[in-house]
Amino acid sequence: MTPTRDSINRVQDPIQPEVKQEKNDNTHQDPQGILNQSKTDQDSQGILTKPAPIQISSQEYKSLPVAEIIQYKGIDDYIEPTISTYPTIVKTPIHYYCIDGYNLVEKAILEKLKFIVCHIIYITTDSDVELAIRKTAIRMTSEKGKPYYAELVRNCKKLEGFFLETTENPVMHSHGGKRKGVDYALDNRENNIRCLLVERLGKSLSTINKYINYGEDLDEPILDTLVQSKEGKKFFEAVASNKRQFIKNLKCDGKDEAGITEEISVKMADWLEEFHEKGKIKPLSFERSLIPEKKKCPIDPPKPFKHRGENEDNQKEETRESIKQEILIILEGACAFIKEDNGNNEEFTAIIKGEIGEIAIRLCKYDGFDKDTTTVQAVREVA
Repeated sequence: MTPTRDSINRVQDPIQPEVKQEKNDNTHQDPQGILNQSKTDQDSQGILTKPAPIQISSQEYKSLPVAEIIQYKGIDDYIEPTISTYPTIVKTPIHYYCIDGYNLVEKAILEKLKFIVCHIIYITTDSDVELAIRKTAIRMTSEKGKPYYAELVRNCKKLEGFFLETTENPVMHSHGGKRKGVDYALDNRENNIRCLLVERLGKSLSTINKYINYGEDLDEPILDTLVQSKEGKKFFEAVASNKRQFIKNLKCDGKDEAGITEEISVKMADWLEEFHEKGKIKPLSFERSLIPEKKKCPIDPPKPFKHRGENEDNQKEETRESIKQEILIILEGACAFIKEDNGNNEEFTAIIKGEIGEIAIRLCKYDGFDKDTTTVQAVREVA
């Protein structure tokens, strides 16, 4: 019989209670389905060699000395406290790590208790990545509480980062489960990372991809802001198109990865404020600034476009070839947007109309290149 928390935690120096221990027993499986973990050795990243099983030896509810419990901080604690009565502890060969319910441990510390009853999961690895996976999964695959959508985005981004920074083979953290349409590859590390997250977090591949894509190029401060404001799925969906196009424009400007992360993170704060004020986010303008010289941008041209000739100081001589080049760049941007459109009819219509207007202006300039520019100016004013 598992004792109640009050019966044990209210004494300073308790006699160890009688506890039930499961030895690979299916009647009290770990909520994450992790009793059959397997590990594989590896010769290089993403390549499997001979399997070497490392199973959970047991899990149980047991009174632990409070002083021996370490808060695992590789993944931030969830905002909402666990609804479980007991903190969840992962016992590695060396330490007891709390991956959920540390607020209960803190309460015991404040009450100057020496012991606290915990749900303990024993594993035979010290891998920091494994602890991060378990802390992320604890709220996604159990009934210990529900995470906010922003927390899922942040945690999946961190998990992917852990794998990219380590030499550990992602497949060594697999439990042998297989979801439809998801297969590990021998030499594709990025694919294996996402397949592992599908398996361990209990989500579809499309859902995992969304989490990772939504967190792409965001720095920790803006992710923390999104988590603290408890942002849900609607915000990430509303901002997705603008974020994607803004990143493309920055890449077209020649920004490196650090520069893109810095600028998109600042922009996300602006969009968040707009979303809270208006309940929606205005689509980015696809007017462009200066056209890159002597090279054609392979993706959407950057930033608002100032029509050539409007500023006398910056006016450059135009030719039919330069006008055709501008038209080609506009068409490329429009085609890329059409292919990636997410179904927002209002945004789609506004952007395509704007692009068509830009092309019409340049066609008039092309046709009237050697004629009076009055007609061209009139068309520009109408557009």
